[in-house]
Amino acid sequence: MTRPGSTTRLATYYSSHAEQYESRWASALLPASEQLLTRLPLRGASRVLDLGTGVGSLVPSITRAAPAALVVAADRAWGMVARAPRTADRVVADANRLPFGDAIFDVVVLAFMLFHVPDPVGALREVQRVLRAGGSVGLTTWGEARSAAALGVWTDELERHGAPAADSLLAQHELMDSPPKLSALLIDAGFRDPAPEVLAWSDRPTLTEFADRHASLGATGRRLALLDERRQAAFRVDVRRRLEELPSDDFTDTSDVIVATASAP
Repeated sequence: MTRPGSTTRLATYYSSHAEQYESRWASALLPASEQLLTRLPLRGASRVLDLGTGVGSLVPSITRAAPAALVVAADRAWGMVARAPRTADRVVADANRLPFGDAIFDVVVLAFMLFHVPDPVGALREVQRVLRAGGSVGLTTWGEARSAAALGVWTDELERHGAPAADSLLAQHELMDSPPKLSALLIDAGFRDPAPEVLAWSDRPTLTEFADRHASLGATGRRLALLDERRQAAFRVDVRRRLEELPSDDFTDTSDVIVATASAP
């Protein structure tokens, strides 16, 4: 059960960290999202909704794949969608209450966002409502997590320096972290012919890229921000020393990505 205000907290967090997200994480997700686009009937689409667009990283790829389409980039986080390309119509929108009429989109894309909504089936039903009959939805979610070994070092140093636990943000990965689970959500929402599959994915940041990302984003960044300046400085020195002892492969994340498509009735 999600807590009241969880979507507002999530939107506020992503809005305030939009610049860091764009520079330190968005590009790592883009290849998997672009592979999703190859599974969707975009060439002849006239209207495409990129729901949960974030900073709009996928918008240029959607535009290339659907050159005749009006592309709408929508996100609950106002600070994120403000950074999306102006070539798209940019909208602040709640996935569970979409501000669009019925049956107006040919394709809806949800890349790495469904786990961030409080009612995933309700959001998918809203997606089905705004899709024309026979329209397509495409999603990416996280599957089995295989985080970089370096993350264990980072977490260990946070503990050693006394970083408090950070408040969790809405992320219901356990509801959709396998193809059968994602298929069940789509079927419950009324979609037909769900076609999920596991996609190999990897992210290979340098030591500096890894450190910059975990110092500013996610639970690791939120925990670090709870330390005072003196302890933050000490942490940075100590964790850097330990990270420099690791081989480059220890910074690689090979978590699974699940991609899925389905059709509206």
